Amino acid sequence: MYCEWTGDTVRLYRDDRRLHRTFRVRGRGDVQCAQVSGEGDSARVAITRDDGGTELYAGSGRLIRM
Repeated sequence: MYCEWTGDTVRLYRDDRRLHRTFRVRGRGDVQCAQVSGEGDSARVAITRDDGGTELYAGSGRLIRM
């Protein structure tokens, strides 16, 4: 799996380039970096905003930690 981001949106893709999930950050800043580990709904997506905030999501879309 891999991530692409622009502005306040992160898109999570499968290895075959199909879109798996879209995330929108909750803070005021735009996404500075996003990375994924794992596969499918059990994946973890770590998002860092340019205002210094971070969010951790499951591949299923569930917010794990802000």
